[in-house]
Amino acid sequence: MKTEQITIFARTDPYSKAYKSTQIEAYTDPAFPGLAVHRGISYQHDLWYVTHMQSGWLIHGINFDKRRQAVVYARGAAKITDWTQNAKEIMEQPHIGHKLTKVYSKAAAV
Repeated sequence: MKTEQITIFARTDPYSKAYKSTQIEAYTDPAFPGLAVHRGISYQHDLWYVTHMQSGWLIHGINFDKRRQAVVYARGAAKITDWTQNAKEIMEQPHIGHKLTKVYSKAAAV
């Protein structure tokens, strides 16, 4: 898999209501447009995440032990919807969370 290293913006604490963004190094691939795979920020640096590049939000607020799992998840999520859309359009789609849960189960098993 060919990846490109880029800089994206992500929330520093997905559990906080406070909005604070930071630049991080991430990887993209044509197989999952609009999404980026990256390590966690500061306190969770050993985990891997998938982020919606336009909004900077973590996808489904989950993490993975291995980069490969995050890549499998990003590829599966790309089959569900167009992640180049804005976050509001994505969240308005019916059953998106349920569909992403199924993709997570497959990725976590890798």
